[in-house]
Formats: sequence, structure tokens, C-alpha cells
Amino acid sequence: YRCAERSGLPEGFDDADRYLETAFDCGWPEEAVAAYSAYNSVDALFWCFSNGICTATITMASQNFGHGNRKRVRQILWTACGVEAVGVVIFGLIFWFAGRNILTLFLKDPIPLDLAEKMLKTIAASYVLTIIVDIFSSVFKSCGMVKSPLATAVVTVCISRILFTLFYPINDPVTVVYAFPLSWILTSIAYLGLYFIRKDVFGNKA
Repeated sequence: YRCAERSGLPEGFDDADRYLETAFDCGWPEEAVAAYSAYNSVDALFWCFSNGICTATITMASQNFGHGNRKRVRQILWTACGVEAVGVVIFGLIFWFAGRNILTLFLKDPIPLDLAEKMLKTIAASYVLTIIVDIFSSVFKSCGMVKSPLATAVVTVCISRILFTLFYPINDPVTVVYAFPLSWILTSIAYLGLYFIRKDVFGNKA
């Protein structure tokens, strides 16, 4: 029970808090809702790949951390970042140049199709910002670091997106999507700080 309290519950909240801000993005016309649904369906393809890399990273890093091999954990972290970067480039190029054709599987009306294409291109160009967020959070979890990344994500992901949607002048649904890369930048900076601060977990060298 204590293990679940220290690790499982914070990890669950860490995964859940990233979606809380979507409750504040309602109230758009039907075209915007249709555009967002189509964009989200295509965007999910990248996250399937990313989640697979994260799962493999957690598995390998946790095994080596359990054996006390901190150097190997660091190697896994940076190798996973490299693999994720390759996927970022591939999916980013596909969605940028062929995204509209893929979106036509879900949309035929040109108005929501244009909106969905703009959303997809905005996110596709920002995938590179997710590398540190996803891989570092996976390694943190595998090393038992969940509370500090959770507290960080609450501020840099959830609260920052809510504040963005509340105070930034939003003229169209595409503007809402800008909150995602902004939160990824903030989270990446914070996670890099955690990585170098927690020398007791990862050792002295990157």
C-alpha cells in the first residue's frame, strides 16, 4: 500500500492532469469541434508511437536502476531520446505534407478541414518539444521519482494551459493548440533541471 501511495497514485495523477485543461476549451461552433476531433484522431497516431517508446524506456530503465546500474540508466535515457527524435521527424514530415490527405478520411467540408490542417501542422512542427517531456518522465517513473515530476507537471502542463486559455486572446480554435507547445517548453526546462539536480538518482554525469 505504501509503495502504491508513493509511486502509483502520483503517477496516475501525473498522467491524468495533462487532460484537465480540455474542459476549458468548450464552446466552439460545430465546425471547430469537427476539426478538433479529426485533428485529434490523426495526432493520436504519433502518440501511439511515443507511448510505445515510453513503455520500453520504463521497462529497461527500471531493470537497470533496480540493479544499481545508474550509468546504464543514463544511456537508456539518451538513447530513447534519439529514437523518439527519429519518430518525431518522420511523423512531423508526414503530417506536415500529407496531413490534409489523411484528414479527408474524417472530414469533407473544407471549413473544418482547413482548421484541422492548421491544428495538425502546428502540433507536427512542435513534436520535437515532447522528446524530453515523454522520455524524461518515463525514466523518472522507472527510478521511483514521481512526486516532484507530478508537482512540476501540474504547474507546467495543467495550470499553464488553463491560464493560457483564460488570459491569452484566442481568436480561433487553432490558437488554443498553441498552449501545447508552450507547456512542453516549460516542462522540458523543468525536467532538465530535475535531472541535473537529482545527482543522487542519476549520478554526476549526463
